[in-house]
Order: sequence, then structure tokens, then C-alpha cells
Amino acid sequence: MILARRSVLAGLALAAATGARAQAARAYDTIVIGAGLSGLRTAMMLAEEGQRVLILEASRRIGGRIFTLDALPGHPEAGANSLLSGYGRALDLCATLGLPLIDVSPRAKLARTDLVIGGERITMADWKTSPRNPLPEAWRALPPAAVPLTIAGKTATLEGEDWCDPANAPLDIGMDKALQRAGLSPAAIDLAYNTNPGYGRDASEVSLLNLLFVSSFFATQTASGGKDHVVTGGNQRLPEAIARTMKAELRLDTPVAAVTQDSAGVEVRTAGGERLRAARVVCAVPLGPLGRIAFDPPLPPLHAEAARSVPYMAIRQAHIVADTPFWTADAPPASLWTDQPVGTLAANRGGATDAEITSFTAWSRGALAETLDAMPGEDASRQILDGIARAWPASRGRLRVAATHSWKTGPWQGGAWAVWKPGQASRLPRSVGAVHGRVHFCGEHSALSARGMEGALESAERVAVEILLA
Repeated sequence: MILARRSVLAGLALAAATGARAQAARAYDTIVIGAGLSGLRTAMMLAEEGQRVLILEASRRIGGRIFTLDALPGHPEAGANSLLSGYGRALDLCATLGLPLIDVSPRAKLARTDLVIGGERITMADWKTSPRNPLPEAWRALPPAAVPLTIAGKTATLEGEDWCDPANAPLDIGMDKALQRAGLSPAAIDLAYNTNPGYGRDASEVSLLNLLFVSSFFATQTASGGKDHVVTGGNQRLPEAIARTMKAELRLDTPVAAVTQDSAGVEVRTAGGERLRAARVVCAVPLGPLGRIAFDPPLPPLHAEAARSVPYMAIRQAHIVADTPFWTADAPPASLWTDQPVGTLAANRGGATDAEITSFTAWSRGALAETLDAMPGEDASRQILDGIARAWPASRGRLRVAATHSWKTGPWQGGAWAVWKPGQASRLPRSVGAVHGRVHFCGEHSALSARGMEGALESAERVAVEILLA
């Protein structure tokens, strides 16, 4: 009897101790993986509802693909360039956080761009009749970069989340085929799409449905007023303000290696071997890095396929400054669209007046970005500056590359934004945001009606509601 009683008491003590350890291990209601805009906003919303939230960020900075280069004149953006008129969530969040905005749409009206094709500099006024223009008559007056989205928008009208409906599978074809059907020759497709692609490595890698989504989204922005805003001091101030005001714990430089869930909760194992538990987990990371996390049970098949196979946009930027302004009011346009290693050159106007040029950004995209990424940095910079000088002789010797940034080579992004390939756009987008037991997913790639920062916030709202209603 005494032994039995002692056994019972020992068992109760062991159970109590085990329960206490389990309670301590499950100290967090939610663990958020990723401190980009979607992860930060999710954590902020859950913490506002009284949850204890931990954010684990793999890199040493917050903001994800919002990245302001504070050390350069005018604070140019390496990602997330502006908040458009229809960015209701983003604009409201800035107001809530007390972040003043600057309307930069007057600056865009001052921007003029020349084309540089085959070594020849061509004004937009001369482009329609230029012998170097390979576009069909219906499209000859358009800048090459405007042709793909214009053609996509005229192919079909899809609103909201309709673009990724499986019923639209007949439109889930490569943009190369869509452009061919619109009468573009291989040379015209190569110039208008492949030279400086906005989505995918070339026209064959992106679905027409992806471009229909983009076209519809920007049409909505134009209908909402067509203005662009930036946060005073740079868009990086937005994630910083969220991190400063939210009641959640944040750890940087903490990659996650594994996520294991059971009926009682979820265990997160960091790359450093630490084990953390929570009732639920939010994965707010791009698809590529998501594929490097071991999930038990495994991700559903379509989600795993997306993590394995959806490409991200290769973008490489060279941020260029002039030691002295060598241009004048009557100088040729300071922005260029080229078929040279320069890619596109954008004049950044971040000064006290709308007209003041504070720096330049050379944008390399797709295959060109990958080529420059593979080169030694000094060689890539020299190639870009030489290309600018050939098109704009007055710039020779007066520009220098002050900073570079590649979204493709960054280990925690894998690219600037998700690109849905032909055959993927009508099958995978809805899967990447679906709940997997106690694990939830957000990020721009999982937004179905908005893009960019607004898409990140859309996905954050969805996940926060999922968790609070669970």
C-alpha cells in the first residue's frame, strides 16, 4: 500500500513536471518565420489581440524586399519602390503609424526616356518610324516595355482572384505564344519582352495569366487615382515602425531548419539547434527559402511543387552617383531603355525639389541580371558605366557605382517576386496560401488580388484572421 501510494505520488509529480515543461515549451501562441512586411504585419495584428508572438528572421535586417539605401543621396529604394493609389492597406497602416508620405507622381511626369537599340539612341518621338522598330503597325508607337502588358490586357479581362481560377487553364500559356498570336515576330518578342523582362527570364517562362493579373492590378491602381507615394525618409521606415511599436519578440540572424507539428502544437527547430514550441506557426518567407525548411508532416503536394519549381524574378541593381551634376535642363533624357548590358537606367529624383536628380539606378533583369551576377563586381560595374557612356557621352568619367544589390543571389529571397510559369498559374497560386494543419502561409506570392507591398499586407490579414478564428 505504501509503495503503491508512493508510486502514485511520484507519477503525479512527474506528470506535473512534464506539464510544466510542456507549458514552458509552448510559451508562444504563434511563431512567425520571416520579418518581411507580411510577417511583421501578421505578428503585429496577432499581438494586438493579446497573443504572445515570436518572429524569427534568418537575415540580419528586417523588411524583406523593402530595402532603402540610406547611405546614398535621396535614399533610393532597392525594393518596394512606391505605394500606389490603390494600396489602401499600406496607406492606412502608414497613417496609423504616423508615417508621413510624399506624393512622387509629379516626379514621374518629369521623367523622359530614350531608347538605345543596336548602339543607336532613339527618342520616343522617332521610335514609331525607326528602322530598328520590329513591332507590328498596331504596336509601333508603344515603348517596347509597354507592349507585353498592353497585349495581355487586351487578351482578356479578369478581375480580382479570377486570374488563377482553374477554369482559365486555356489562358495558362506562355507569353511567347500570346505575343505570337498578337502578330509579333521572334525579333519583336525578343526586343519587347526578353531584352528587359518584367516577369520571368524570358517570354516562354511566364504565363499569360500572370500578366493578366499584373495588368488588372495596375489598371485598378490607375483607376484609384494613379498617384505614387513614398514614406518620408524611405520605405524602410514602414517595417521599422512596425517593429518598433508591435508587442512581439523579434530575433534576427535565426534561420529555421525544421517545422514539426502534432495534435498539441508545433515545434520549430532553428539552424542553431534551438527548439521552440507554439500553438501555431506562420511561414512568411518566399517559396525558394520555404523549400529549404523540413516539414513534418510534409507540405501538401501542390505546395511542395510550388516551393520546388516556381521561379523568382532575377533583378540586379547598380546604384550610381555623380560627383557633380553634369546634366542641364536642356540635356537629353537621363533615363534609358537599352538592349545593352546597362539594361534600363532610371534617374532617381529624391531631392528637395521634384526635378532634382539625386542618383541613378541601372536595372538588369532576367538573363542579363544572371550574367552580371556571375561576373566580378568591378567588371560588372565597369561594363554598365561603359554602356551608359556610349549612349550618353557627357557621363563618361563622371559616374561611379556606389552600391549594388542582387535579389536573385540573396539567400533568403531567391529573387524579387514570384513568377508563375505556363501551366502553374491556374494550378498553384491558391495552394501556396492554404493552411497546413497548424501551419499558415503568407507573403506576396500567396496574395490573389493584390501585388507588392499591398499583396504582402493582404496575405497578412488573411493569416491573422485564420489564426484568431481557429
